[in-house]
Amino acid sequence: RAIMQFVKVAQLGKTVKEVSLDTDATVATALEAAELRSAGFEVRLNGAPCAGTEKTRSGDIITLVPQIKGGH
Repeated sequence: RAIMQFVKVAQLGKTVKEVSLDTDATVATALEAAELRSAGFEVRLNGAPCAGTEKTRSGDIITLVPQIKGGH
């Protein structure tokens, strides 16, 4: 029997979903389960920027923060 974990995935200003994942899931797996894409967003795991390959743990919060485009 697989042990599951519960992770919250939030897109700032839009949606928060709680997804159930296998214990070896990654941030990218959680985004896929929540049916969210990271394009155009900075991905954060518990407030810290992450690449998407990090393993998740039950209770983690993944946040998609819109990238601020700046320049001259």
